[in-house]
Order: sequence, then structure tokens, then C-alpha cells
Amino acid sequence: MKSCHEGTNVDLFPSTTVYLTANVVEPAAKHWDPRKKKYVVGPVVSILFYQIAGRHPDLNKNCVDDFLDIKSGRFLDNGKGILVPKR
Repeated sequence: MKSCHEGTNVDLFPSTTVYLTANVVEPAAKHWDPRKKKYVVGPVVSILFYQIAGRHPDLNKNCVDDFLDIKSGRFLDNGKGILVPKR
């Protein structure tokens, strides 16, 4: 299975998005068993999903990621972290 796709990836550090999933197991949890219709003691598995989303830089406030502005050729970085329109 190919996981890389052609095109532009704008999730650049430090604006990466992190997805965390974890299985949390409590080996001796007291919990309700609907089949037995009573409380039992045994393992309970919980699945945790957590997302941390980063920010994409948009220093010129035009609602377009700065990386895409530069790549499109419409803007240049002036070397001081400021995007200026390409003339």
C-alpha cells in the first residue's frame, strides 16, 4: 500500500497534526456483563483517541498557508519572516 501521494503536504513542523490512539486495559475491573446480567471482575479494554492539531503559518493574513504562497510564486520571503508579493 502506497502511503505517500504526489502533491504538496502542508503539515510541516511545527504545524504537524498528531493522532494518538491507545488501548488501555484494566485487568481486574468490576463491570456489568450484559450477557450474564450481573457484575463481574475481569479485564476491561478502553480505546483512547486524541488529536493534537498544529497551526499553519499565515503571516501575511491572506488565509493561505505561507508555504503555498511561496510555492505558487505569488509571494517571496524577504528573509525576515515576512512575505512580500512577487513583482
